[in-house]
Amino acid sequence: MFDDYVNGASEYAHTIEDYENQAEKVIYSSGTGSHVPLMLEAVEVAWRTALRDNWDGSNSRAISYTTKVKADVFVKSFPIGISEAPIINAEADGAIGFDWEKETESLSILVKEGRLVYSAFLKDDERSKGSLKLRNRLSKDLIELIAYFGQA
Repeated sequence: MFDDYVNGASEYAHTIEDYENQAEKVIYSSGTGSHVPLMLEAVEVAWRTALRDNWDGSNSRAISYTTKVKADVFVKSFPIGISEAPIINAEADGAIGFDWEKETESLSILVKEGRLVYSAFLKDDERSKGSLKLRNRLSKDLIELIAYFGQA
């Protein structure tokens, strides 16, 4: 189905909304256990959604293959035992976004090229933010945030 999107429309309706809905289904149909295969599929959907500049009709930037690969590496480095997967989507600036919400708290992570930027809003107006080069290891603070937001 994704090849049809790249090469032109087919009998399946190929709109950005269709792919966004498919990405949400991938995440929300995951149940319990390891979310890694489903998150990798959602990264693929986000990347395929934004293969070309202006993919959303509002001067958006295409997501590079390098960004997709780095997002895959990021997903594979998640702490074991995550029971709540993030919402994964294409961002207008060419990044792939990972978002968690928990009542009044949120964690947003953007992966673009070789960089990762994150921002968390926690209870009692506590905030955490950071930026790092995406290599094979995540910072201890970011792992703890992902583990916290990844709990059911």
